[in-house]
Amino acid sequence: MNKFKKKVKKNGFTLIELMIASMLFSVIMVVGIGAIINVNKIHKNTQALRTVIDNLHFVMEDMSRNLRLGNTYLCGSLTIPANCSDSDSISFKDVDGGDITYAITNDVSGAYFKITKDNGEGPKEITPAEVKIDYLKSGFTVAGYPSNQPMITIRLNGVVSNQGVDSSFNVQTSVSQRTLNIPSS
Repeated sequence: MNKFKKKVKKNGFTLIELMIASMLFSVIMVVGIGAIINVNKIHKNTQALRTVIDNLHFVMEDMSRNLRLGNTYLCGSLTIPANCSDSDSISFKDVDGGDITYAITNDVSGAYFKITKDNGEGPKEITPAEVKIDYLKSGFTVAGYPSNQPMITIRLNGVVSNQGVDSSFNVQTSVSQRTLNIPSS
């Protein structure tokens, strides 16, 4: 009777092989999903930081445009136009003849500073809330006044705080007055 027994070939996987394959798949999926979540978090943080930096560049561009079109630049507490270096504020006449003052002023915390703009309505903070300016490394410089076309340099140095991460920045731009300042003789 044994000679008529059919040989049964085993096809498929054993229970242990299926359990090992399932465990390996689970581990790979957990690691993969964790990496995707981490990359997504980093992307969101980077986008938020980029938005703050873009806002800071917008502030610099607005100041540059107004200074380029303005005239009669006064640094700090000066009452007559003159050259100055590392001033914490600059006042000038805008293109419409109005008075504008940009100043690096004390933040509420007292540890950092902000840029304020005063166009006759009182000072308004124009830097984003996440930007903290280092007072000692920032300022306004006017050169070439009054005999030449004045050049104004704006230096901002500080940190951007974004979701617990601080990123330092150092931005500088120079603008020259668009209209020539010809002294009267």
